[in-house]
Amino acid sequence: MKKAIGLLLSIASSLSVPLAAQSARANALEANMYVLQVLLETYAVESGGIYPKNITDLIKEAKDQHYYKDITNPYSGAQGFNAAIADGLAKAGCKAGVVYYQTPATPGLKDAIPDSTYEISACLMGQQPIMANGKPFVISNIKPKKSSVPSAELQTAELEKALSNLKSSDAETRYAAIQAFDTLQDERAVLPLIETLKDEDERVRVLAVLTLFGIGDQRAVPPLIEVFKDEDESFRVYAVEALEKLGH
Repeated sequence: MKKAIGLLLSIASSLSVPLAAQSARANALEANMYVLQVLLETYAVESGGIYPKNITDLIKEAKDQHYYKDITNPYSGAQGFNAAIADGLAKAGCKAGVVYYQTPATPGLKDAIPDSTYEISACLMGQQPIMANGKPFVISNIKPKKSSVPSAELQTAELEKALSNLKSSDAETRYAAIQAFDTLQDERAVLPLIETLKDEDERVRVLAVLTLFGIGDQRAVPPLIEVFKDEDESFRVYAVEALEKLGH
């Protein structure tokens, strides 16, 4: 289990969703966000689905259980609490190079977030949060709220567009298609996602695994078990995580 966690953290250090016009340091900062996410999810697995109330609790538990990984501020080179990771939310005036962790227990929250949820954000040079598509880039386990009057036609149209993009020869387009599946949480995406477990691009395959256990359809279990035959050990680690969350 500890070896698997180590592999997850190693992968997270190198996994980064490209953001236009970001420097190498900004990309490193974003990768730090994913490292923190893996630490949080590992904490939750070890703690029966409970997330830490703050960074201090996370660091203590992760060090006690020997899965902690230092996060380095890409601007200052500093590590540790308040230097590279901190409680709160990245916003104007935040500390450059710091990754922030927000939970319902975070003091001073203006807008509370639901229990058992978290948001990860990060601060660029210039004391501004990382942005994507015109808004702060946040990694979260909070599922998007659905419209009170959902449009089946719109849902189907978005699903069909994503299915079409999934056939693209461009890996970034396929990756974006799976992101759309993750947002839609539509069970009709399960079989196409299963096929994507064989994609030649590692990031596409990994996101397919994460999206499958996010949807939570048991049809994904046999194909995920087949992943154990894959030559890529790091990919098999993600499958283990997915199967655990699917109750296997």
